Amino acid sequence: MLAQHLDGWDADTIPESAPLHGNVTFTPQLADGDAVTLYDDGKPVTIVPAPIKARISDGQIFHRGVDYIELLAGGDRMNPATLVWKAAFTNLQASGVPVKLRPVIFEAVPDGTVDLTVVAPAPGTAGQGIVKGRDGDTIDSLAVEGADLVLRVRDGDGVLRSEQIAIGEVAKAVANDAVTRAETARQGAELAKSDAVTNKNAAVDAALTAGNHATAASNSAGTSTTQANRSKTEADRAATSAQQAADVAAAGMPDATTSAKGKVKLAGDLGGTADAPTVPKLSSKADLVGGQVPTSQIPAVALVKPNSVADRAGMLALDAQEGDVAVIAAGADKGTYMLGNGAPTDFASWVKLVSPDAQVQSVNGQSGTVNLDAADVGAAPASHTHTVAQVTGLQAALNDKANTTTVNSRPALFSGAGAPPAAISGAVVGDWWLNTTTMELSKITGV
Repeated sequence: MLAQHLDGWDADTIPESAPLHGNVTFTPQLADGDAVTLYDDGKPVTIVPAPIKARISDGQIFHRGVDYIELLAGGDRMNPATLVWKAAFTNLQASGVPVKLRPVIFEAVPDGTVDLTVVAPAPGTAGQGIVKGRDGDTIDSLAVEGADLVLRVRDGDGVLRSEQIAIGEVAKAVANDAVTRAETARQGAELAKSDAVTNKNAAVDAALTAGNHATAASNSAGTSTTQANRSKTEADRAATSAQQAADVAAAGMPDATTSAKGKVKLAGDLGGTADAPTVPKLSSKADLVGGQVPTSQIPAVALVKPNSVADRAGMLALDAQEGDVAVIAAGADKGTYMLGNGAPTDFASWVKLVSPDAQVQSVNGQSGTVNLDAADVGAAPASHTHTVAQVTGLQAALNDKANTTTVNSRPALFSGAGAPPAAISGAVVGDWWLNTTTMELSKITGV
């Protein structure tokens, strides 16, 4: 955004343009008490849009460090689907001259861009129309790769494309523009100086006829010459600075060192921006006080190592901290102790760790390491004998069995499927064979 005013000291007669400075406030065009509903994953969320104020500097809108401002827009997940905003301008001025600009009412385009320089009110228009900006390009990502600036841009149709810009060329172009501006300023200073000399000569000539006015004219010319000289000096300084910037841009930005400024890659533990780098993970680190981590930032009990001591005096002489363990192996204070909240030299600061009560106190009158055999518990040895009377029911079972004489008496009966085989183990002449298939009984006549 620019404003024009009377021509300056340059060589042409064209009115000068100066960028606007001031403020702009964006206000949603909703009735008092109205709100917007956003459907997030199918769940309605109520949003009350509030006015947002931004500044205008050098003709550009800036908000939170960027030259644009993001506003709530409508869309398929919004109710209403269309959201209209009003941009009202205040405290506008260009080169110190106050100016005015009527408010602009426009529709916020979802995922799009509205350029206020396109929709600014024109002379002779009636009222304040509602202007809808076209779907514009949006930047999905921005990265520096080597000496290039790589942008991934999405157009209004959602198509992604990559654009690569040489950082050195951009810096060089900016520096060259600064050199051009400085040269223009220097030429203006030279012209001003020439005009001042001319004015001085004219004042001297006028002094011959003007009498008392000669002194005043001479003083005025001298002042003009001083101002012109100052302008030339500033222009020369600007040209030198611009040339230095151009030289740096042409050579490329050097790496930063411990003694010189330069570029640094924000990666690993570094974050933030070039103007305000940060170390995000530093906040999760413990502090050091006198080279040690304070007790407030470590667990309440910190086991370091167990200390074996002979008695209480040895424990109280330990260089211990809260959570340390001392083991007294013998004596009246035998046991395991942990240092609690207090001085290690005070026995009351040590907490005795008590073992749970044992369920078995002794075995067969023995305690400690116990070794038992069968005689200790009244049991029979692994190899031993018993009488028939010592085995319950054994005699009754034996009484039901046939004796050997009865079993070995003849004739004996052998059985099996089919006719008698040629050889029957244990059979003698006169024994019998039972065919279990036909149930026929045959007498054995030969073996």
